[in-house]
Amino acid sequence: MLINWFTVFAQIFNFLLLVFLLKHFLYGRIISVMNAREEKIASKLQVAEQKMIDADNERELYLQKNKENDARCEKLFTSASLEAEAQKKELIENARREVEELKERWHESLREERETFLANLRKKTTTQIYAILRKILSDLSSADLEKNMTDTFLKKIRTLGNTEKNKIKDILEQSHYQAVITSMFEIPAEQQQIITTEISNVMGEKLEIQYISPHDHICGIDFRAKNYRIGWNLDDYIKFLEEEVDKTLEEELAR
Repeated sequence: MLINWFTVFAQIFNFLLLVFLLKHFLYGRIISVMNAREEKIASKLQVAEQKMIDADNERELYLQKNKENDARCEKLFTSASLEAEAQKKELIENARREVEELKERWHESLREERETFLANLRKKTTTQIYAILRKILSDLSSADLEKNMTDTFLKKIRTLGNTEKNKIKDILEQSHYQAVITSMFEIPAEQQQIITTEISNVMGEKLEIQYISPHDHICGIDFRAKNYRIGWNLDDYIKFLEEEVDKTLEEELAR
């Protein structure tokens, strides 16, 4: 087979010419376009990366602000809760104090009313008893009444226990065996002697007794030595009545 060198060289020349033309007119532009596109893509990637960084920064800032807001809200909530609890305690304490004050004023008012009631009751009771006594004394003979009072008084003296007798003896010794007997009526000298002898026998010592009859003395006989008293007296019944009424009022107030 014969080689046509002219054709070979012509093809080589054409190829080199094509390469030259491509490089001169086309390859440079393609490279420029590719470089420009690459730069554009790189720029976009850089912008995207910057946006990602900015987005991350924004997210971190948002999370930080949320955390700060949560902490601030928690602090405000805790402070509000403590303040509300303090106000609640203060209101409860004020209410309790007001209730206690009202209760105290109410009890004070009841005590005043009770004292007024007892004073009026005492006055009315005493008045009624005096009226009854006047009626009784007008119906009974003085001699019988005096004798009954004397007998009741002496019976009370005779029935004293040893402890009570010893107590009276000690008091009489301190008062040099002097005592006072008070009665509503003036006791006759004969009965005075009987009473003095009877008490002296019971106490085992001779006594010096003074007998008095004040006008304001309620019916009965009292034996007094210093601060000791024994006897029979309507005043005891009046005081007992007052104590019972007072006890009843106390029970009613306690309900």
